[in-house]
Amino acid sequence: MIKFPIKPLRRDQLEQQSVPHAVQGGQMEATWHTIYDTATYVDNTTTNLQFFNTARANVQLTNFGGRGQFPEPQFFRPHALTVDIIIVMAATSFSDMHRLLFGTGVAGSGAPTIELQYANKSYGSWPLSFAHGSGGAVGMSDTTTAVATNQVAYNSYPDGGIWLAGQTVTFAPNQQFQIDLGWAAAVDIAADINIRVNMTGEWFRRVT
Repeated sequence: MIKFPIKPLRRDQLEQQSVPHAVQGGQMEATWHTIYDTATYVDNTTTNLQFFNTARANVQLTNFGGRGQFPEPQFFRPHALTVDIIIVMAATSFSDMHRLLFGTGVAGSGAPTIELQYANKSYGSWPLSFAHGSGGAVGMSDTTTAVATNQVAYNSYPDGGIWLAGQTVTFAPNQQFQIDLGWAAAVDIAADINIRVNMTGEWFRRVT
């Protein structure tokens, strides 16, 4: 259940909030927001994916149109970084998820990483497995069917992923940023799949 405080307001306060208006001291409108971007992992080929710096075909793939930067006068202060590996329920779901999170398993190759690049400065890299997903399908399995055909997998529990706390970095307008996912070697999965990176935080915009 979503919880939020309920505070009584006078009619004039409600009317003031319902219409864009100038605020004291030049404060900007602040809202909760998640920006997301999606790229395709190509089976046995991909070793690097970049996010938020390329135009996508539709809003199902991204809601960020800034091509690597927020426009003037928008600021964004990220609190959490999560990754959704958008994998369908199939006999290979669990093994494909594991390979994407931990790589080939070959000694010396290492596990995949995630890194934030902002204003020519790197944050990370961190293990990709720390960037838990936003959530996944929850339900009952049909026990009359072979278990192998009913595998469902998602990237751990939705606990906020990598916690940036709104203090690690603040994205300024017209300042370049991107997220990089890297694998030491391409992994073998059943088919090409989409990976979505999400950043949740505070979005500051002009009031009017």
